[in-house]
Amino acid sequence: ILGGVANLLWAVARLASSNQLAKGRVATQRDVVALAAAAQRVVAARSSEFNARDCANAAWGFVNLGHIDDAAMLAIARRAAAILPTFNAQEVSKLLYATGKADVKCAELDAAAAAERVQSYDFGGAAGSVALTHILGGGRALAGGAREKTGATGATGGALWEASFVLADWLSRPADAVASLPAAARALLLHTAGASVGAGRWAGVDAVELGAGLGLPSIVGARLGMRVVATDGDAHVLQLLEQNAARNAKEGGAVRVATLEWGTPARPQIGPHPGDLVLAAPDLILASGCVYGVADDVWAALVRTLAELAGPATVILLAHGNGAAPGVQQMRGRFYELLARERFAVARVEPRALHADHRRGVELHCVTRR
Repeated sequence: ILGGVANLLWAVARLASSNQLAKGRVATQRDVVALAAAAQRVVAARSSEFNARDCANAAWGFVNLGHIDDAAMLAIARRAAAILPTFNAQEVSKLLYATGKADVKCAELDAAAAAERVQSYDFGGAAGSVALTHILGGGRALAGGAREKTGATGATGGALWEASFVLADWLSRPADAVASLPAAARALLLHTAGASVGAGRWAGVDAVELGAGLGLPSIVGARLGMRVVATDGDAHVLQLLEQNAARNAKEGGAVRVATLEWGTPARPQIGPHPGDLVLAAPDLILASGCVYGVADDVWAALVRTLAELAGPATVILLAHGNGAAPGVQQMRGRFYELLARERFAVARVEPRALHADHRRGVELHCVTRR
């Protein structure tokens, strides 16, 4: 019953938000007001029974309907603080957005959201186990509660997002991954790596990850033979990225880390060894969870960087999760319009390549030059 209350509140708020009924105002429909009041009473009395999704949905629902009850919101915040390790990044982001809008002060939640944690993923085979230091709140406290240009909570790169995991999982199966690509992209990568990919490795493939965050796809790719440069533009995120790259380095499979802000010139990164990767025309460009929010200028900057880095034989892989900008998962919207202007072609990677993790609501898209 409690989950039903939270889900109903979320659904009504989603409908109101999409119809501009609660944008900066309070929803006034009689039934909606009655629902919000009843939900506030339930939450204040029984929030200790909420799970992660219930907390996030209820808090987001109250805020987006404009019906914010201090006691109910504080009860949600305290319950969330107690069970925050059970939240995924999307749920934490939704919750922190709502508590921030409601101006809820909860020291327990702030501490839990800012704490560094370690989580491990086992991809099997040569990719093996990867242990990542992450922050459930994505570094919100370190960013001083500031918002990114996209409108998202500051320092989102410090959190673990589903799109990053799905892209890493896809990379962990090189032969299946390449087989799932559109014919033109498959031909480009096979020309680069040849039989190495067929043997279950990415040997011979040079890659750059944009907005790498914690670097999970880069680490998995490097474990399987890629020469990878993982890039990000956030100083705190880069510290976590370097820490994770060092922790998970294996002989012949180290990830190099470089600073790169979208839209600014990408300076060549020359390493200490012959054949080290430079930021120019790599075989593969990776990006997960990068197209979100509502800021056209951020997407334009990302497209400028893609246009600068991608050569005629470069394959770009984009992973879009549940928090993607509207239309992006369907290859629509402003971001893809900007890509088309730069003469890029986009195609969906077939779901079979995502294995069971396609159920996570993540879409993979492949982009190549026309």
